[in-house]
Amino acid sequence: MRESQIKRDSDGGRATITPPAAEYTIVFDMRTQRQVIRMPGLVVLPVGAEIELMIPDVNVKVQRVRLLSCSDEVPVCVSLDVEVPPEYWRMERV
Repeated sequence: MRESQIKRDSDGGRATITPPAAEYTIVFDMRTQRQVIRMPGLVVLPVGAEIELMIPDVNVKVQRVRLLSCSDEVPVCVSLDVEVPPEYWRMERV
């Protein structure tokens, strides 16, 4: 955590840590431990929300939402964890 990310109260004591805004959001298949989608920006969906995967036409539900500390280049990202049916991974991508 860089010093510039730490907000100080009026007495100069440490008050809160403020990480930079999320750089991207990933949809992550918990079953296969693979990333399904990576999109720029912050997208936070509630647990139970449906995400439509276009090819093949498969819907998945958000099982868990995580805020991750990734790296110095991408300090924060959001992971929407889902369980993707096996037929999604069998479909050839273009």
